[in-house]
Amino acid sequence: MRWGTLCVLVVIAAQASPASSTWLRISSPTIEIFTDAGEKTARSVLRRFETLHRVFDDAHLAPSAVPARVFVFASRREYLEYEIDSAAAGVYHSADGRDLIVTYEETDLRRVASHEYLHMAMRHSSAPLPDWLDEGLADFYSTIAIDASRMRVGAVIPPHLSLLATQRWLNAEEMALGTPADGPIFYAESWALVHMLILAPNWKNGMPEFVRLLNDGQSQDDAFPKAFGKPMENALQELRRYLRGSREITLPAPPVEDVETYPATHLAPFDADFALADLALATRRTDLARSLILQAAKTNPQSPAAAAGLGSLALAEDRKDDARREFARAIAMGYRNASTYFELAMLNNDHALLENVLGVDPNFADAHFLLGVDATDAGNFAPAIEHLRQALAIEPRRFDYWHALGYAQAKAGDRRTAAESARRLAILSSTPEQEKMAAALTLLASESPVVHEKKPDVITPASWQNRKGDRSAEGTLTWVNCDSSPVRLAFTTEAPPATIELKVRNPSQVELLNAEGASTTLDCGEQARPVLVEYDAETMEVTRIEFRHVIIKR
Repeated sequence: MRWGTLCVLVVIAAQASPASSTWLRISSPTIEIFTDAGEKTARSVLRRFETLHRVFDDAHLAPSAVPARVFVFASRREYLEYEIDSAAAGVYHSADGRDLIVTYEETDLRRVASHEYLHMAMRHSSAPLPDWLDEGLADFYSTIAIDASRMRVGAVIPPHLSLLATQRWLNAEEMALGTPADGPIFYAESWALVHMLILAPNWKNGMPEFVRLLNDGQSQDDAFPKAFGKPMENALQELRRYLRGSREITLPAPPVEDVETYPATHLAPFDADFALADLALATRRTDLARSLILQAAKTNPQSPAAAAGLGSLALAEDRKDDARREFARAIAMGYRNASTYFELAMLNNDHALLENVLGVDPNFADAHFLLGVDATDAGNFAPAIEHLRQALAIEPRRFDYWHALGYAQAKAGDRRTAAESARRLAILSSTPEQEKMAAALTLLASESPVVHEKKPDVITPASWQNRKGDRSAEGTLTWVNCDSSPVRLAFTTEAPPATIELKVRNPSQVELLNAEGASTTLDCGEQARPVLVEYDAETMEVTRIEFRHVIIKR
């Protein structure tokens, strides 16, 4: 992982109407662009992104191994049909392992698109940053201008200067806690502050250290004065003077990609509909997605892509049986799509299919994650750690990935790397539950590994073994009532929907599987834990609980 590489960079100074043939696609190894704004616009955006990719790659901050999908609409009206933020001219969105950038032509397209691209690059290359630093860096580098031999960094953004000259500034506390919800002044002040911290002689030497301290888990309140020698209040006071004379700098330019070598393909209505339907599903426009998918499937009923689209729609509408059928049909028809294999694997709890996912897309992070978890459960720690490291190389900000890696490392007896993963986990913790999990992993990493002496195999009498249940069910553990005797569990099933009350008469005789962490206890009270339970149908006593691993999709 390249947690410190951001330091290198900062010192560089009509709803559901049939899609027409106006939509085209052009792609490079790193970017896939869909647009109805014409080939000239598509090539301009592609050239810009490829150039930014080279700037970031030279700084050892390559955005991602997974190509980003970019939609550039010809008009703001089309853009807003997908319920994109009406206050923003462009958005970066990560969903189901895919990076999406959405914008429109009737705007400062080059800068807006660059801003969202830079958000994507930082997400894949650094620990989470304070919002003001994240937005400020994206705006600062969005103005990069490159010609044959030079790269100019730090050009002013006139609308930001105008706001800063006429509106009340946020104070240091408001900036530290600020978010984009604070409005245009937050963006303007974030850009100005980052501009000064990167380029001003009295401040620029502290910027790499500031980023390093943040990546090490220090709060910005502690990291800022340590790195710069002054608190943020002083920086904001000096910023007013700095803006009166700020200047851009010139650096050697990276090589520019010749995007003319990549062909532009005009899409048939069927293909355009499915591309837009994917966007609609990613932005939660299920009604729009349904119209587009049904329309395309009607005209091409035997297409494997149509079957996969119907499966994605069914999954979005929580029709799991229909989704299973359509995904299986698409695969049987020869459809080789990583997401289709993955969704079917999840629906059928068939992790063998995850190898097929990686056969189609070796950079499918969630598949690496689940294969890593499976290998950990089986005691195969070397392949588990390798899968989990590959997942984190693609998604370095995923809490569940770091937790799984640290647990595998601890179980393998590598306490040093497990402790480092626990530290990363603490940095990413944002809820009390996550903080508890990070603390439990830290404790597990600090424990001395237990070496078990190999003993001859013996035959265990049946009377010594834990009881086995005669029924099992999958669903969600919703409540643990510790006040009753015996302890009672409330458990809900999905198919068919039902609530079952189970008993735990002797906790020591209940087998727990996948209970990761330093403790295998269950908290009393309300729960929300996916589990597979085994129980005795006559007594309703629990004999076994298998905790299911959850993927949080963003």
